[in-house]
Amino acid sequence: MRALDATVFSVRDTIVEERYLVVGAEWGTIYVGKFTPKLKITEYSETQFEFGKLKTFTISYKINDIENKFWVADGVPLPVKAEYYTLDGNIDYVYELTKLS
Repeated sequence: MRALDATVFSVRDTIVEERYLVVGAEWGTIYVGKFTPKLKITEYSETQFEFGKLKTFTISYKINDIENKFWVADGVPLPVKAEYYTLDGNIDYVYELTKLS
């Protein structure tokens, strides 16, 4: 839970007002230690999950050459998929939604 609290929920707490859902839109700044990267929508696509496909927006930010990504879908309160790396480039965690009901 600490990893989620430090990443996914901090992204959620950054989004406090309506934002544009268009590739290239900036969604604010996130604070990761001494870094303050910009959150941006980098992709809109159909993403495959165990239960089927969802249209998702990828929100990501970069620190140096490391890119962390969160996939969001309309009507789902938290990201449906994530890839999060430590500052030294090692994978910290990944997850994706396995069921939608």
